[in-house]
Amino acid sequence: MHKRYSICEGAFPGLAEGILCPACSQSADPSAARTQDSELGQACWGPYSPQIAMSPLQKSQSRTGRGSEEEEDFIQMTQRRREKHWKFNLEAKMQALMPEPQIYVERTLALIKPDVIDKEEEIEDIILRSGFTIVQKRKLQLSPEQCSNFYADQYGKMFFPNLTAYMSSGPLVAMVLARHNAIAYWKELIGPSNSIRAKETHPDSLRAIYGTDDLRNAVHGSIRFSSAEREIRFMFPEVIIEPIPVGQAAKDYLNLYVNPTLLAGLTELCKQKPADPLIWFADWLIEHNPNKPRLQQRITVEEP
Repeated sequence: MHKRYSICEGAFPGLAEGILCPACSQSADPSAARTQDSELGQACWGPYSPQIAMSPLQKSQSRTGRGSEEEEDFIQMTQRRREKHWKFNLEAKMQALMPEPQIYVERTLALIKPDVIDKEEEIEDIILRSGFTIVQKRKLQLSPEQCSNFYADQYGKMFFPNLTAYMSSGPLVAMVLARHNAIAYWKELIGPSNSIRAKETHPDSLRAIYGTDDLRNAVHGSIRFSSAEREIRFMFPEVIIEPIPVGQAAKDYLNLYVNPTLLAGLTELCKQKPADPLIWFADWLIEHNPNKPRLQQRITVEEP
């Protein structure tokens, strides 16, 4: 068993019997450690206190009978082992202080359509009881043109004019819903798009309960992840949607928002040829950041 546990325990208070000491990989035995002579621990690891450990006189007294060269090697070995314990303990404390990694939670867009706006509270209650979190919410009324843009993927279909007229006929409620597999669970909760069929096949769905027909089906839900991203940005332009884009989406973002600024800055850098190009370019990016808030100057005119 690990007779040096009294030293390991100082660096790792959580060690339990049968657990390997992280620094020296020997089995820890708390009960045995407490019964051992403390000189055993000091003979191997040296004293607890770093201040005492750094005292050559104390080191020499605790290891009598050794030659000076052997004693110095022993001191160095002891110091390395002690530093290994301290380093491991520091890393463990840092990991304990670091926040837990945030797990991405899927989001989807939900709309309560104009003909059931008076059922808003009932529908929201069902949403919350179904495990969703309402991340954002707003009530608005769309113009026919805005409805045409929102349902652009339906353009050209026979019902498109009636759809845009219906969706612009009154206020609606837009919500960003979040939970694990939010898109699939929301589609399951609202049921088939045709409310008449939903009453037969999914009688407990929102469209079966609140919908009327294929057009007036009470609620809207994004059908896939790409649709959810687009529709959330349409209804909530200021929202930040996770995860960070990758692949072609990342390339499109860079080409649209990042590369033009970099190109202009690097072009100006070549023209100016400053002594310290790195500092100059950093200052230029701060000054010409396209996302920097801009405050409008308001001129106040005082009447005489």
